Amino acid sequence: MGESIKRLKYDFLKIFREHQAFVVISAVLIILIAVFLRINALSNMPLDQRYLDTESSKIKTVRFNQEAIEQIKELNDSNVTTPKVTLPSNRQNPFNE
Repeated sequence: MGESIKRLKYDFLKIFREHQAFVVISAVLIILIAVFLRINALSNMPLDQRYLDTESSKIKTVRFNQEAIEQIKELNDSNVTTPKVTLPSNRQNPFNE
């Protein structure tokens, strides 16, 4: 029994070595065709409004911190017109020409 399995394995490997290019090209083409058919099937799916409604109902709503929003508005309305960067008196600004 063991020798017959070894013989079959040897025969298979011999045939595979002779036709390796054909086998590889065939496998690549089969994979490409399968990918193309899957993409085509997914792109031609009918639009089901009930499915969209159920999926959109699963999305959790986002709640914003109202206190933080008010603080941001107050900061925006504060009396700071333009923020300025001031250099110490002993430094010179190399970008000021």
